[in-house]
Amino acid sequence: GAAVGAGTAAWLWLAFREDSPDGLGYTQFTAQYRAHIKSLDVVMRRPHVPGEKMYCDFAGQTVHIHDPEGGPGFEAQIFVSALGYSNLAFARAVASQKVSDWNACHCEAFAFYGGAPEWVVSDNLKAAIIRRSQEELLVNRAYRECLAHYGCHALPRGVRRPRQNAKAEVTVQIVQRSILFPLRMNRYFSLDELNRDIDRLRDKLNDRPFRKTQGCRRSRFEDVERAALSALPEVPFEHREWRFDVLVGPDYVFEHERRTYSVPYEFRGVRVDLRVASQTIEVMHRGKRIAIHEKARDEGSVNVLAEHRPIAHNRVLDAEPKTLLSWAAQAGPNVRAMFDHHILKRADATNGLRTARRLRELARLHGPTRLEEVCAYALPLNMTS
Repeated sequence: GAAVGAGTAAWLWLAFREDSPDGLGYTQFTAQYRAHIKSLDVVMRRPHVPGEKMYCDFAGQTVHIHDPEGGPGFEAQIFVSALGYSNLAFARAVASQKVSDWNACHCEAFAFYGGAPEWVVSDNLKAAIIRRSQEELLVNRAYRECLAHYGCHALPRGVRRPRQNAKAEVTVQIVQRSILFPLRMNRYFSLDELNRDIDRLRDKLNDRPFRKTQGCRRSRFEDVERAALSALPEVPFEHREWRFDVLVGPDYVFEHERRTYSVPYEFRGVRVDLRVASQTIEVMHRGKRIAIHEKARDEGSVNVLAEHRPIAHNRVLDAEPKTLLSWAAQAGPNVRAMFDHHILKRADATNGLRTARRLRELARLHGPTRLEEVCAYALPLNMTS
């Protein structure tokens, strides 16, 4: 802005005196600061259209979360957002700046606003932008999916163009002064505990009257901007992690987190991408899904779907003893009794297994009902060969 507000000036001066205890007094500091602002280049004021943009960033200030059991804690990251027209502010403490937490913050912000804007303006952090050049802007795939779910798009600020995201930076300053500063002496042992206090102070901030105009952030939002936001989808977004260039083995399986999963055998030896959700794993090849699995619970488990095997492999597995006995139990009680004799009771188990396989082939030719009738006739007469 062209001038610094009294609250911001006091905050900056206090930070200055911490580094320079014998430095300028408050009056001299603010006078020189205003002179410095006037020496800067001319700034264009952009009009904000209701519902068009949400500005967001992580605050530079963090909050320490203590371990209740006395172990090492961690620094909670503070996500901050504001709508362009109403300035309605949102803040959320998360464990990291990873894309999973970045996406979760967006989902909670949209839920808080009750709708989604057309554009989201952010800095170029890795959770949002993978690579940026004059020719190409590569948005993080998981972040792009999150925004697409809500019908909005990423609009990262230009490199070394901080004023393009100035509203987020101003909101960060306001949140640090109005929310984080009052909480500085508190000790927190969980993110939920911290977020309850953040929500309380955030509501006070949004209800605080404007100094130079009527109303407040919340009333400006309710009166105009809420109706301009896009409606939220019925199903909230579910974050999915991506793994790229995963090699499928010659046995048409791949490994993820020490668990093995299959793909159609035609894709053996190729590289695929994995889209991993909380309960499922999708396998993508050249942008198309070729397989989907429920995530296995046990390490070392092998999850191969029958439809992924060649016909010859399925026939081999169909002839295994356990598979044959399971099939016989479904075919009928007399078929199961006949198979029990050949697989479990015969002294020459090899020939017994061969006989059971041939009986299974007879059922394929004539149907399991006919085989059940034949076994019912043969068993009382001890005709098992």
